[in-house]
Amino acid sequence: MRVIPLRCKRPVGREDLADYPGIQVMNPSLIAGKAHLEFAVSQAEAAFERGENISANPFVEAMLRASGQRQIQRAFELLGIGDAGESEVVVLAEGDARDFMEAFGCEAAEELLAMDRAKMERIMEAFGISADEISTLPLSEEEAILELVKERIALLNA
Repeated sequence: MRVIPLRCKRPVGREDLADYPGIQVMNPSLIAGKAHLEFAVSQAEAAFERGENISANPFVEAMLRASGQRQIQRAFELLGIGDAGESEVVVLAEGDARDFMEAFGCEAAEELLAMDRAKMERIMEAFGISADEISTLPLSEEEAILELVKERIALLNA
C-alpha cells in the first residue's frame, strides 16, 4: 500500500468511496507523519500473515493499526473523514490512485503529514501520550510522539 497525502478541490465524502475499492481515505489531523502510516501498514500486513488480523479488509486493518484501536467504529471516528467530506486527505492505495485524484481534483500535499504544536497536542490526546512519557525518550518531542504512536500500534498485537 502506498501513502499519498492529497489536497483536493472537491471534498471527498464517505459515499464517494464505494467507487474506489482499492483505496482507504483518512483525515490527516492525527497522523504523526508518513512513518506512522507506513508502520501501521506493515503491522496490518504482518497481522494478516500471522492470521491475527482484526478486520477481513486490509485497508480497514491498516486504519485500525494507524488509529491504535481494536474497534472499527472508534478507528473511523479518529481517522475517518467527516460526514461533510474532507478536502485534505491521506490515501492508502494499492496503486497510484490516479482515477481518484482526477475525480476529486487532488494534488500531492506532503505538508499535510508535517507536525506542528497543535497537531502534536491532538495526537497526544488521541493516543493517550503524556508529557512525562515524551520526556523519558532521548528524542525530539516530534520523534518521541511518533515512537510512542508506533508503540501503541504494536501493542494491538499484545
